[in-house]
Amino acid sequence: MAGKSHRKGISLAKISELFATEDQAREWLENRRWTKGVSCPSI
Repeated sequence: MAGKSHRKGISLAKISELFATEDQAREWLENRRWTKGVSCPSI
């Protein structure tokens, strides 16, 4: 069974290379994670 280092995806180090600011990286990550926007699942 592969450990965390063998998971598919992008690393935090790679994200820091791709984006000039933390805000740009956060916006990209949020859009990838919550494609329909952030919402409360209990509503």
